[in-house]
Amino acid sequence: MFWDDPMMQPIRATTAADLATYTHIIYLNVRAEVILERRRRDESRFRPEASVEHLQEWQTREQTELRQLCRDNSILFAPVDTDQDDKMMTRVLALLHDFPIHGVRYDKNLAVQRLDDYVTTFSASFSQNVVSNVLVMDADKTLAPIDTGDRLWSLLSHAGDGAENPTRTPLQSIFGSPLGYSHAAFRQVSLLYEEAASEQELDAACETVADMVELYPDFLRLIRGVLEKKTALVVVLTCGLASVWEKVMARRGLKGKVLVLGSTRASQDLIVTPAVKAHVVAHLRENRGKFVWAFGDSPLDLPMMQEAHMAVVVVNGDDSLRSRSMEGKLRQILEDGTLPHAYQALMPRDAKPLLAGGEEMPIIDTCGDKLVSKVGASCAKFQTLTERYVTLLLAGEMRDATVSGPGLRAAHETAGWYVASELLPSVLGLETYTIPLVTQTQGTAYRLGHEAKTLIVPLMRGGEPMAFGVSKAFPRAPFVHADKPQALRPDLVRRMHAVVLVDSVVNTGKSILEFFQHIRGISATVRIVVVAGVVQQDAVVEGSPLYDSLMSDAAIHILALRLSKNKFTGVGTTDTGNRLFNTTFLP
Repeated sequence: MFWDDPMMQPIRATTAADLATYTHIIYLNVRAEVILERRRRDESRFRPEASVEHLQEWQTREQTELRQLCRDNSILFAPVDTDQDDKMMTRVLALLHDFPIHGVRYDKNLAVQRLDDYVTTFSASFSQNVVSNVLVMDADKTLAPIDTGDRLWSLLSHAGDGAENPTRTPLQSIFGSPLGYSHAAFRQVSLLYEEAASEQELDAACETVADMVELYPDFLRLIRGVLEKKTALVVVLTCGLASVWEKVMARRGLKGKVLVLGSTRASQDLIVTPAVKAHVVAHLRENRGKFVWAFGDSPLDLPMMQEAHMAVVVVNGDDSLRSRSMEGKLRQILEDGTLPHAYQALMPRDAKPLLAGGEEMPIIDTCGDKLVSKVGASCAKFQTLTERYVTLLLAGEMRDATVSGPGLRAAHETAGWYVASELLPSVLGLETYTIPLVTQTQGTAYRLGHEAKTLIVPLMRGGEPMAFGVSKAFPRAPFVHADKPQALRPDLVRRMHAVVLVDSVVNTGKSILEFFQHIRGISATVRIVVVAGVVQQDAVVEGSPLYDSLMSDAAIHILALRLSKNKFTGVGTTDTGNRLFNTTFLP
């Protein structure tokens, strides 16, 4: 910008070619008094006399305009003070080193590196417990009804950013610009923190803001509960400053127990964006074999929720803390079938739910230890009812060689109902809904979590009678026959929260594994549950293909009426399918 004459309008020196070429601008902040002295000493050209006040105004307008031009053209802007030459050179060299390497891939790799260190170290501290669950939780307006970024900037000077609109914080100015919520926007925020405060000043501000944070009691209970019971690891994953939430966790005695991954003010350090969040969750699921619960409140959290096995949308009772676009975004992705595994948690419990509290996104009960138990339940990979009295009674009918046809099918249907009713809720959970009572009031009842999105699939033909029993237990669940894995169409599977594969007998698990592979080829997050009458012990012994698949995928479970040590495989007159349908004359 040229502006020698304060009586005239300044002249912009930046051209369209400049803005199309530059990716970063380092602005050297020289004090107006120094500039005035340099102008007076310049003998190579005539420079009109200018006051210190005018030179300061010139700088201010130049920086303001440059900031806006940089935002409009995805250029990072970094002012550097020049009062001390050694500090200036250190800062400039750090920026020049950081700019070429600090992109989205850099942050993804750094986040995963820190995550893996935590998972390895903390899992080892759980001794013999194999921790398959990880809670990944957004921070601001998810763990607590507060936006720590806004609170932080109320304590810091605006460093010139947002001065053109004093009603907005610098964060709002950046994210409300054409940069949006891009990686460049979050990188610019990091640079702005370095500009606004020294490391000591920022740390003091973070201390003050951390004192303002009151965690939702239900979530604090959840975090402490899963860590105490050793059923889950906890990661706080925030686009905000990590320092604030590290201090919040420390104040609750959770330092070193909960990993906080967040952005920083330092060059060459982590910047967390929605893409980084999604990558972290995908890494936990795909490379670490973890069952991931993702908690968030805004559209920025949706990418990580779509990568998780279970998504919990936190709904704030304070409308000022709610994202205005969240409900519309949720409705769209639910209609697209790309988030079939979402619940909503009302904070407080009388908050107005999203989507009218419909079954597309049911309300999860966070009261007491219910959510802690729900998280822990997903750890049980293989469950049977072998020693139950009901099982002993049912097994008599199912094994009796004199029972076949309708009588045997009825016994299998009852067994399917029993296994499904007794065990399936422990894996998929329950949700509440309202019913009319005979007293002409409203009451609360329970049903299977996401029952209408739980697909029942009998493996034909032996699994059909048991599958009818599962269907009787959960009548709102869709039912699709499958004689081969390809019968399950991709468009159907993608819309489901869970797929329940039903078979009367699992001998080697070969057929089940084929269904696993087909379903995982369609969806990485849909839950798969096998419901069986009998599972041969050798099929799930350590080292078997079915065991390896079960243990390597945190979202696969096997539920059986009983476990059998008998290696007998029926054929002809002893084949279960033939006995069920009176076709024992077939080979």
